[in-house]
Amino acid sequence: MGIVEVTRMKKEEKLLNLLERIRNISVLCIGDIIYDKFIKGSVNRISPEAPIPVLRALKETSSLGGAGNVAANLVSLNCRTILIGTIGDDVDGRSITNLLDKVSGLTAEIVLNKEQSTTTKSRFISSGQHLLRVDRESLTAISEVVTKE
Repeated sequence: MGIVEVTRMKKEEKLLNLLERIRNISVLCIGDIIYDKFIKGSVNRISPEAPIPVLRALKETSSLGGAGNVAANLVSLNCRTILIGTIGDDVDGRSITNLLDKVSGLTAEIVLNKEQSTTTKSRFISSGQHLLRVDRESLTAISEVVTKE
């Protein structure tokens, strides 16, 4: 067995030890819960209306973004995780709720914010290249009424 193999084994043992220890940790994750959308397709032509590519959408997927993604990743490491955040009273907020329900072991305390829309980031991708990202988000602070909930 060479030195490189022994060093790699020691690193793997350290990583396994850290992963085992994380099970004894509780993490409170507070932050923006973002609805991430990915629209993938192909570009075969340029628009006649403007010199921009036309994306033929072939597949759409979505996932938790922001603090929701962090919380889901912590849960995947078997870490006890509580997520606190707000979503809007809209379709994307309901989509986030559905995604959170699928994260087994996550405790989510979500406040429905009727004053703001859910933060959504839509990415348009062709051949692995991001063509455009469209953000829908409120840039105003969360009101005191919402923070007290």
